[in-house]
Amino acid sequence: MEYNDYEVVSLAQEGNEDAISLLYQKYKPIIIKKSKNAIMYAPHHGIEISDIMQEAYIGLDEAIKNFSQDDSATFYTFAMVCIERKIFNYLILLLFLKHYIVFVSLLDKIFLVHFLILL
Repeated sequence: MEYNDYEVVSLAQEGNEDAISLLYQKYKPIIIKKSKNAIMYAPHHGIEISDIMQEAYIGLDEAIKNFSQDDSATFYTFAMVCIERKIFNYLILLLFLKHYIVFVSLLDKIFLVHFLILL
């Protein structure tokens, strides 16, 4: 039996575990594809595809919880935006933290050199 997203999302928002599972299964190929595309942008940063997929599923979960049929967007479009935004924010955070640690380390060395010069 084929259900449309609006019916399934409505059931999922009411807490129906079968509806949530159905949406997760339906969007799984999309999440895999988006995660594989995202990992290509950060191949040498120690990021694992399973972590990106987890973030994508969190994005899908947020889409399920926050979708309103009153909006003009379809659930598919809303879910894509939520999934992509969650993946993007995750990658930005990881890359920022990596560079932040290097930056702080350099600042510590610069401060130490200046401090020693003043002595």
